[in-house]
Amino acid sequence: MIILLQLMLMIVWIAFVILAIDIVSEKLMNFIKRKKEQQRLEEVKRYASFFSGSRTIQR
Repeated sequence: MIILLQLMLMIVWIAFVILAIDIVSEKLMNFIKRKKEQQRLEEVKRYASFFSGSRTIQR
């Protein structure tokens, strides 16, 4: 009986660990995706400022 209880407790513990790893990996993926989008946005801003600057020089 005690062995069965320990086994069930261990299974619950493993399930919690798997859930925690899943949540952390999801947050990490979202963070990486947000970083990439921010980087892309900064590149677009840089190109936009470059092109607007070259356009003002041509005028």
